[in-house]
Amino acid sequence: MRYQTVSEYFYRFYSVLFLIVLVPLGVLVYLYIEASRGGIHHPLSGSEEALFIVYGLAGLIFIDWIITSVLFARALKNARALVSLGERLDKYYAITLTRFLLLGNGLLCLVIGFYLVGDQLLTALFIISLLLLGLVWPFPYKVSRDLALKEEERRVLSDWK
Repeated sequence: MRYQTVSEYFYRFYSVLFLIVLVPLGVLVYLYIEASRGGIHHPLSGSEEALFIVYGLAGLIFIDWIITSVLFARALKNARALVSLGERLDKYYAITLTRFLLLGNGLLCLVIGFYLVGDQLLTALFIISLLLLGLVWPFPYKVSRDLALKEEERRVLSDWK
């Protein structure tokens, strides 16, 4: 990613991550509103397959979180070994973007499951996943901690606004 200042880095970084999160959220809100109006009927609601879909998607999102956490931790080790702060920030951007894309795909799977089945458990899992995304959001102090930055480098990131 090309950027001139740390502020520009975080603004661009956050813009991309917000888009990744807001697309599945927007689709879910639309489907939820349409389903409450009666405009959408869930094709597999009440069928025998519905329970398997709900539990399968719950397992899928759980496995998605575990895999992305492991991949993130492994890639973070490589990013910490880089010499310059700019290279480490670029690598952090790439691995965090990958993490959010994988988790965003999991969110889209929950949305598709909600469309097919209409189960409220999928909505609850979606909201829990959104809250968990807030915990892994790359705030400057988290970036500093994840990359194990020195005090001077931490100061540069903490004064980004």
